[in-house]
Amino acid sequence: MIVHRKFPYIKLFAMAATFQSDVKFLLEEKGVAADDMKVLEACGLLTMSRLSLIADARAGARTMISGLLKLDPADPAGLRRVVAVLDAWETATTRMEVQRQQDAEAKGNRLPKTVTKASGITLRQAAEAVIGPISDKLAPGSALLELIFEQVEEHSIEAIPLTQVVCIEDGEELKTCAVVDNSGLVRIKKGRTDVPMPTDSEAFRRKIRCWGLGHLYAKLKHPGRAWLQSVSVELTNEYLDYILGERVKGLEAKDQDGVIVARPSWNLVLAYDFQVRKEAARRIMKGDDFATAMRAAWTDLETRERFFVTPVALSGSAAPSRPYNGGGSGDEPLPKRPRSGKPNEHQGGKGSWKARGKGYGNYSESWKAKGSGKKGGKQKNSGKSALAGQKKTPDGREICFAYNRAGEGCAGKCGRVHVCTMCLQQHPVYQCPMYSAARPPKAH
Repeated sequence: MIVHRKFPYIKLFAMAATFQSDVKFLLEEKGVAADDMKVLEACGLLTMSRLSLIADARAGARTMISGLLKLDPADPAGLRRVVAVLDAWETATTRMEVQRQQDAEAKGNRLPKTVTKASGITLRQAAEAVIGPISDKLAPGSALLELIFEQVEEHSIEAIPLTQVVCIEDGEELKTCAVVDNSGLVRIKKGRTDVPMPTDSEAFRRKIRCWGLGHLYAKLKHPGRAWLQSVSVELTNEYLDYILGERVKGLEAKDQDGVIVARPSWNLVLAYDFQVRKEAARRIMKGDDFATAMRAAWTDLETRERFFVTPVALSGSAAPSRPYNGGGSGDEPLPKRPRSGKPNEHQGGKGSWKARGKGYGNYSESWKAKGSGKKGGKQKNSGKSALAGQKKTPDGREICFAYNRAGEGCAGKCGRVHVCTMCLQQHPVYQCPMYSAARPPKAH
């Protein structure tokens, strides 16, 4: 701890300066001796940018390196050590020329900075040195790293939708878009890469772990960012245990008979996860570190009450007599509540509805006829009830009707938005409290 000489009541904490991961691996790859790396570290050549600015030309760099390391280039051993550092300097210079040009173009066109394949490999090696091997299913792709690095460098932290959490296995699909630059020319640039939302717990686990590794890469790339230093794999696993455990996904509401009447839908779990990470981003912008912000966000009572507990309660009270079907892949359907009455009463036995067809004025046929309209036998709302409400979101995107139809569902590859057609929230329309309240009661 250091005391400020002019203001002795201000106490400063000295931070140990270390190489950025890409510089460290570059020096190791070129065979730079450990003692020479310590000299470069002591001189403050910690980043690729600083290493590339040792000199303007190769001859000047050789002279500078020889002086820093106090070596004689005429000596074979000294020449070998000088050449190793010179090789690293030349590689750093080439990389930074390309990187600076790409960054300048991206800044001028208001596009995210490009993460080269070499940078991604270097960061992956640095992360594997800390936590062990990383599979392609979990390793963040370039599109995700570009998004995270842009937020870190501009300190504009926002929650990243799971559709933009892209791993290497998802593929580096090249999507292009036309951009008009400052000079009025049209340029073709790489666009945003989207992937489907996770449909079950295992897919969600992979997404969150990939998202966490993306921030671990940012921690290794920017060791001077204090709020990133608390990023860890253990924190990600702790968050996954909370979301997929009995407090969120496994939460069940039962009535006085012990019958489950409500359970959070998979879409509600995904929506709550996004709100938690959104709250964490807001806390980071206020000055919290990553771990503190995440733990405070998932334990925040207001966030849990507003975006999880209340929607679960409304889904349970909207249609208590109707068996709950889970609302999305990854949920087990609730057991059907048995109807009151004698055994086999509704299964074709004596006194059943099926047996009443002839003796009671063909009750079953009249039941089918009700609501069929004038075109005989087909229920008016059998397949198109999901079309009630809006067909597009306020920003003009089309809403998926298959997702909103009960018993049909969508695999998530239609390119449309999976939201309710009435309230535009992340649940099908047949689970919407507004839709249940608007439907007329069934006549028996």
